[in-house]
Amino acid sequence: MIEQADRMLSEAIRTAPADHRTLQAQLQQVWCRRRTLRDAAPWLDVLRLYDRLLQVRDDPIVRLNRAVVVAEVDGPEAALAEVSRLRSAALDDFLPYHAVRANLLRRTGRIGDASAAYAMALALDPPAAERRWLERRAAELRSS
Repeated sequence: MIEQADRMLSEAIRTAPADHRTLQAQLQQVWCRRRTLRDAAPWLDVLRLYDRLLQVRDDPIVRLNRAVVVAEVDGPEAALAEVSRLRSAALDDFLPYHAVRANLLRRTGRIGDASAAYAMALALDPPAAERRWLERRAAELRSS
């Protein structure tokens, strides 16, 4: 299936190399090429693709996803700076924004702010599995 997808993506790259869907497919391809979970994560390749995607589709969702990658490449402080620049009313009800922000705050040692961000995410009534994960992360903060 991956080989078939690679062939289809090669055609898409040839005909529409800068299309946002082609770039998103390339992001998936980078992850699919990892043989095992022990293989190094391709963070630099992913970051390059997000940079290209921003040239085509610059929106808060792409920027938030890119910030997650920046955390792995340049560290959580750099990613938190990018997430802070995203702050807007449009993201107030967007659970992934608060979850990503909470994680970055936790990773930078800002426990009180992280706890508040987890609370904001939980207040958005996430689905059960996400709720359990967020509650577990918030509880870890309280126990540290």
